[in-house]
Amino acid sequence: MQQTPLWVPLVVGSLGLLGTLLAGLGGVLITQRATLEREAAAWQRQQSIRWDDRRLDAYVSYAAAVKRNATAVAQQLARKGVTKTIVAANLNAGLEELAIAEADRSVAFESVLILGDTATIEAGSLLNREVWRMQAQARGELHVDPIIWKDTFHAYRQTRLNFYNAARASMGVAAAAMPASSPWLEAAIRDSVTPDDGPSSTTP
Repeated sequence: MQQTPLWVPLVVGSLGLLGTLLAGLGGVLITQRATLEREAAAWQRQQSIRWDDRRLDAYVSYAAAVKRNATAVAQQLARKGVTKTIVAANLNAGLEELAIAEADRSVAFESVLILGDTATIEAGSLLNREVWRMQAQARGELHVDPIIWKDTFHAYRQTRLNFYNAARASMGVAAAAMPASSPWLEAAIRDSVTPDDGPSSTTP
């Protein structure tokens, strides 16, 4: 009877051991890959939250600067008797506040340009134009009366609302119904029809 060479069992055993090692190595690689994928997903989530926080800060700062402009404009127009919904500003102090408010808006919009998506940037650009139109009216560069102010302020409010909606969408925040009117707009409508006596404190 022919005997099996001694090297055959050794080869078979070696192949078995190699298969076991390869199987173990494959398991390790699969586990490491899964771990790396989980870590990458967690990092992406953290980055998304981080940039959303920065985006929110940029949007809020810009919106606050825009609102400051609207207040400064209304104070100037109150001095001219166009609106009576806010205490009038002194000429020099009012113009200085208007300039400061515009500087704040300009700086704040730079962050929107850097962090915002296309839709939000476009909405902000349109809102800037409405703010500049109000500023021109406040400085006497454009004619304004109660009727024109009513239309201007209504357009500003709607454009600002569009910016809010675009900003919410860019951060994945669900849409929400927001007030279409305000005490200022309601007063502007009244002032464009009948005279009103005495200033009252409201917000833009």
